[in-house]
Order: sequence, then structure tokens, then C-alpha cells
Amino acid sequence: MKPSAVLKLDQLSIHFGGLQALKGFDLTVHEKELLGIIGPNGAGKSTVFNLITGIYPPSGGSMEFNAIPLTGLKPHQISRVGIARTFQNIRLFSGLTVRDHIRLSCGQRHPYTLWDALFMSGKRARMEEEIDHKTDRLLQEFGLTDVADLFATHLPYGRQRRVEIVRALASEPKLLLLDEPAAGLNTTETQHLMSLVRRLRDEYGLTLVVIEHDMRFIMGLCERIAVLDSGEKIAEGDPLSVQSDPAVIKAYLGAEKSAPKKKSEKSAASAQPLLEIEGLDVSYGPIAALKKCDLTVSEGEIVTLIGANGAGKSTLLRAISGLIPPRAGEIRFEKRNLQTRAPHDIVALGISHVPEGRGIFPNLTVEENLALGAYLRHGRESLQKDKEYVCSLFPILQKRLKQRGGTLSGGEQQMLAIGRALMMRPRLLLLDEPSLGLAPQLVDLIFHLIRTINESGVTILLVEQNAHMALLYADRGYVLETGSLVAEGSADRLLGDPAIQTAYLGMDAS
Repeated sequence: MKPSAVLKLDQLSIHFGGLQALKGFDLTVHEKELLGIIGPNGAGKSTVFNLITGIYPPSGGSMEFNAIPLTGLKPHQISRVGIARTFQNIRLFSGLTVRDHIRLSCGQRHPYTLWDALFMSGKRARMEEEIDHKTDRLLQEFGLTDVADLFATHLPYGRQRRVEIVRALASEPKLLLLDEPAAGLNTTETQHLMSLVRRLRDEYGLTLVVIEHDMRFIMGLCERIAVLDSGEKIAEGDPLSVQSDPAVIKAYLGAEKSAPKKKSEKSAASAQPLLEIEGLDVSYGPIAALKKCDLTVSEGEIVTLIGANGAGKSTLLRAISGLIPPRAGEIRFEKRNLQTRAPHDIVALGISHVPEGRGIFPNLTVEENLALGAYLRHGRESLQKDKEYVCSLFPILQKRLKQRGGTLSGGEQQMLAIGRALMMRPRLLLLDEPSLGLAPQLVDLIFHLIRTINESGVTILLVEQNAHMALLYADRGYVLETGSLVAEGSADRLLGDPAIQTAYLGMDAS
């Protein structure tokens, strides 16, 4: 007998202004099922959770949980009908102990009135006793007794994740939504988390929906997986069928295209190293984001760094730019160490960074944004010439010079971000996800312009999720997986390397 449906999403949609974040999304989750939701960065995965839990009202469609309509309910009302969640970024209270967190959540199922609280009624005493008993039981069952009276935010990262999950469990949900629970965990912690999630289903009878970018984790955990791309469901099925689905591979790796003409391997190999990274370790608090990374970019090259979302690609660029200090290792640009330099000093050396999300100033005009790109330069007489060069690369910017940056389209904003970086006349250009959120025609244009910029003498280190496109235009590439470099070589060789599919989709490279 097929398990009954617990959650039904029918044609669920939401838009933020002109952005369609989710379109016609259908999903049915059955009782005691372990279902995964995956997709590239910006696909709409967390948006689904935000809709289910009442954080966002849907623009269209319907949601039902055990035949109860969810549309129009407040988050606390949705929690009371039996839905709990965790967040992509851990949300613990800095001034509360582990016991406090669990106890607060237990209290949701043991309510008493203001009168009971003020006059210390017998009902309140019974409820408090039940809450204390339940809290102690959960602390013991999930191995948190030894840290029960410590501040939750002072715990190691893996145990903070556990506290967040147990806090959600304390509200006695029937459906638990886990948003990237394995993010930032090491291999041992990930294995413990997998056992914990299975235990929640098998021993507590929970239905679970998991969003995760760690493909080995989610493919090994879930019986069924739905795949989102650009707000639409493109695939659904068991892990093996999803891993081999052409639409999924295209969403993660990019569509196959014909290769542009590249420099010969001989000429690339003879160039002098411009950027050298050795043994780089970077952490965000207790989270190890990069582990012993070695990377070299030679003068005149386009080198691409590819990998799934959360692999550490943007972190590496931020470390080069001085935006986050490394814990260990060296970063050298033209033999000069960068680790102790301030970001503006690194820019002055000749490194420009186009961040993910573009980072333009929305209330300044296009012309003002471009001028800020040259703020550190001496010799202002050449700025007009450089602005003309940027506008020759991106003719649409010439027409938009007096227009505010925030009113540009996504593609135009990306052009402005690259143009602003070029105004500093960099020797090394760091590009973080330049194709993110762009229409296919604009993606082709941006990559063509990246090649043109490189041919003008600018060395490029490119971070890109569209692996196929990046490798078509790059000379060499590195593959990053959960903070570690797992493959490197010529772009042509990496195009056929199974390590890429492993890094993106958790497939066995053999």
C-alpha cells in the first residue's frame, strides 16, 4: 500500500518584482519519506521552504499539509500544524544555552495561559515539569547532555547543527525541512549527520525534505530527489536516474557548445607565473572552507575554477582580494605576498575583483560606477580613454551612462561590473560567476567578451558554475570539491574528466 501524501504543492509560484523565482512547481511528499531537493545556485530551493513555512506568500498555486491548506497561515501557525525547519545559515540565539534552545521549542506543545504564569497555577507547574522531562530526554538521546548548560553558539560547528535539528524536533513536527544541514561539516560530521537524519525517520516516524549541495550526502541519503533549475522542476526520481538525467547534467555543467580557438598549450606553459597559491587554508569561524589548496595562474592565461555551489570557489577569490584572511598558506602576486595586505592595496597592485552578484552601486549612474573603478589610479587624464574602451566592449553602457545602475537589466549590470573592474587597468581579473542569472544569449556574449579582454593582455581567474562553458574558453582549470582541489589540468582534458561530474553530482568517478 502506497504511503499517504503528507505535503502537496500544486503549481506553486512566486515572483519578486520582475524576477520569477519559482514557476509552476509541483511536489508530493509521502509519509515517512526522505526526499531531497537539489539544483544550481539560485534555482529556488530555499524559496520553496520559505513558501511552505509562511515566510513568503505565494504568487500562485496551492499548498496542503495533511489536507490543511497552508496558504495564508502565519509561520507560527504552520509550526503548530506540524512543520518545522532548519536554515541554511545556523540560527541559534547567542545568549541562550543548549538547554534553553530545546526547552523553548518544547514549550510550544505545552502551552499555559498568562494567568497560569502570573499566579503559579498547578497547571503551569505540571507543564514546566513535563517540559523539563522532555528537554532532558532529548538532550540525552542526542548526545547533548555534556554541553547542555553551555552557550549554543560557543559549540563546535557540527554540534551547533545538531542543536538546531534537535530544537526543531522538540516542537514535535510531522514534517521536518532541513536546509543544507551538511554545509560546513567535515567528513566525520557528515556521516554522523546522515545517521541522525535516518534515525529521525526510522525511530521518530518523521517525513523529511532535505536541501543540500553535498551531492554524496544527498544521493546516499534520499530515496527520491527533485531537481530545480531557474525556478522550475526539471527532473524527479531516484538518485541514480537523477544523476544520469541529461537535463540535470546540463543544469549543473552547462550545455555543450563548440569550442572557441585557444592559445596553444606550449605558449601557455612558457608564460611566467603571475599568481601562486600554496597550502591555502581558509575558515569562517569553525567552518573549514578551503583546505591546503595549491593553484597557479600564469601571465596571459584564462584559468577557471569550477565546482558545485558551496565548494569554496568564491572564498578563494575573496582570500586573494584580502576580504578574508587565510589561516595558513601563501598567496603571491608577482612574487609579492598578499596575506597581510589590505584589499585596497591589493587592488593597487593590479588585481580587480568582480564579485558574485555584481556589487554595483544601484543609486549611482553607470558613469559614476565606472569612475569609482578607477578611484585608486593616478593620472586621471587617461580615464576618458579607458571609459571609451569599456564602452567599446559594452556598447549598451554608452547609452546608459546617465542611468542609475540599479535600473539596468541583469546582463547590463554584469557588463557594468566587469567594466568598472577594467577601469583600474588590472593585470589579473577575478571573475565570480559572470553568467549567473543571465539568459543564454547573454551568457554567450559575456564569455566572448571575456576572451576579448584576455586577448588584450589581462590574465583572468574565472569562477563559474557553468563548467562546460568555462572550460571551453579557459586554457586550464581546477576542480574544487568541498574545499579541496580534486583535479586540475588543461581545459580540454578536464572537459571529459569524470571528476567534474563527481564534484557536481556526487557520482562515482569510476
